[in-house]
This record gives sequence, structure tokens and C-alpha cells, in this order.
Amino acid sequence: MYKEKEMPLLDEDVEKYFGDTNIETYNDEKIQLVKKAKILLEFWSSLSLAITRSKEGYHLSKKWGDDELKKRYIEEGRPLIKKIIILEDDLKQILPNLKGVNFLTPSEINILPKWVLKILEINK
Repeated sequence: MYKEKEMPLLDEDVEKYFGDTNIETYNDEKIQLVKKAKILLEFWSSLSLAITRSKEGYHLSKKWGDDELKKRYIEEGRPLIKKIIILEDDLKQILPNLKGVNFLTPSEINILPKWVLKILEINK
């Protein structure tokens, strides 16, 4: 049984593992793309929800005339928006390679934004 005290895992070891592209290889490259796309879409969904929360808070703070709260929502949203822009660029690189591959469930398709469906050529 693995015990952390017996086998410490250093940050460098984890970074090496994360950077090693030969750890998971498949005969079909699409499998790797599907796994990556699904993970990135999960991150996108999480970030999108956080941004929506900040956006709604921002609009409410404007209605309330609370400039301090409005500033906090702007500061909260800034790093989230930066991250989602980078994430969307990655998705726009990967998703075109998955046109015609049925890797999403109907419920996943229902919550995806139109731009993702358009890239995948999924008509809803």
C-alpha cells in the first residue's frame, strides 16, 4: 500500500509527469483529443459559472449604487475572464478535430454554448 511518508512526491516529479506526453498513448489519437476536450469543457463550464456569478453581482451592485462592491466584482471577474479566453482558444484548436465524433451526451450538448456546437457542427 502506498504511504506518502515512504515515497514523497516532489513538485518537480509532478511537473515532470504532467509534462510527459508519452504517459497515456492510444492507438486512436481521437481518444486523447476526446479526453482533453471533455476536461477542457468541464473547466470551461466551471469558469463560465463563476463569471456569470460575478457578472450578476456586478449588475446588482450597480443597481444598488454600491461602487465598492462593483469594484470587487470587477476584480473578481478579471482573472476569470483572462482564464476563459485562454481556455476558449485551446478549445477552438481542439474541437474542429472532433467534428462527427459522438463524445457528448445529450445533457452535455444542452448546456454548451452555441459557438462550441457550431465548431462541432451539432444542430440543436
